[in-house]
Amino acid sequence: MPACLPPPYRPRLRRAALAIAASLGFWAAAPSHALEVDDLATIGHALYGQWYLPQTTQALGAAQALQASLQAYCGQRTGKTDAALLGDARQRFQQAADAWQRVAAVNMGPLVERRTDRMVNFQPLRPARLAEAIQQAPKTLADMERIGSPGKGFPALEHLLWTQPAPPGSPSCSYAVMAAASVTDEIQGLRTAFQTTAAAKPDLRVTEEFLNQWIGGLEQLRWERMEKPLRSASTTSGKKKPQLIRMDSDSTLASWRAQWSGLRDLAVAPAGAPENQVSIAGLVAAHYRPLTAGRFAKAVQEVDGAFAALNSTDLESVQKLSTALSGLKRWVEADIASLLQLSIGFSDGDGD
Repeated sequence: MPACLPPPYRPRLRRAALAIAASLGFWAAAPSHALEVDDLATIGHALYGQWYLPQTTQALGAAQALQASLQAYCGQRTGKTDAALLGDARQRFQQAADAWQRVAAVNMGPLVERRTDRMVNFQPLRPARLAEAIQQAPKTLADMERIGSPGKGFPALEHLLWTQPAPPGSPSCSYAVMAAASVTDEIQGLRTAFQTTAAAKPDLRVTEEFLNQWIGGLEQLRWERMEKPLRSASTTSGKKKPQLIRMDSDSTLASWRAQWSGLRDLAVAPAGAPENQVSIAGLVAAHYRPLTAGRFAKAVQEVDGAFAALNSTDLESVQKLSTALSGLKRWVEADIASLLQLSIGFSDGDGD
C-alpha cells in the first residue's frame, strides 16, 4: 500500500468518489466524498474531529435536555401536569438514548479508554442494584461514581420512566435526576477527551482500529442486541421474555435503527458530509477501487432499507436482517480488509 498519494492521483480519487455517488440512491445527493489526504495509514484519525466530536456534542445536548426535563418533572416547577411533564421526560429520554447509540455504534479511542458505553448504557439493567442505589440516596456526582454501572445510566432511567414511573418528590425521582446528571457528566468528559484526541498527533494504527471496531460494532448490534436475546428466549422452556434493549419504553426498533445509523454513516458518508469525510467506502475508493466501493455502498444501502422496513422484533423477521448483516461483516473483514492491507482481530472494545 503506498504511503502517500502524489498530486497527479488526486483527480482519480475525486472520480472514484463520484463513481460511488452515481451508484447510490440514498447517498446520491452527495456531490463527492474524495479522501484527498496524503497518508492513507493515518486518515482514520480524522474521524475524531469529523465524526466523534460533533456526534458527542449532539448527544451531550440531548442528555442535558433529558436532565432538565427530569428536574422539571420531579420538582413540578413549570405548572404542567405530572402527565405532561412525564411525557416530556420520556420523549427527551428517547432522543438522548438514540443520540448515544449513534456515538457508541463504533467504539474507538476515548470511548474504549473511558468505557463510557458501559458506564451510561450497561445492558441489561440489574433492578436489584437500582433499588440499592435509590436507597443510598446519592446527592452529588461524586456519590454517583460509587454507584455501579448495572444500576444507573439509560437503562435505569428507562425503568424509572416506564417500568416503575418515579412519582415527583419521591426518592426514586431524586435518583433519576442524579442518574441523568451522571450521564450528562460522563458524556461531557467524553467530548473533552475527543477534543484532545482530535488535536493530538495521528496514530498510525487508527485506520486499522477503525475497521476492526466497525466490525465489532456491527456484530454487537447483529448478535448481542438483536438475534441472541431472541434465540435465548425461544430455546428456553416455558415463556421467557427476551432481554431486548429498551423494551420497556417500546422503542427497541428505534434503538436498533439508531445504532445502525452510526454504523451506516461510517460505512458510507451520507449526503451533505464533507468531501473528505472518512468512511469505509471512501477508503476503498482511495485505493483505486471505485467499482468495489460502489458495490459495497449499494449493499449498505440495501441493509439500510431492510432496517427501515423492519416492523417487528420477532425472531423470523430479525433473522433475515441478521443474515444480511453477517454478509456485510464478512465482506469487510475479508475482502475490504485485504484490499486495504489491514489486519482484523479482536479487542476489548468489541462490545460489552
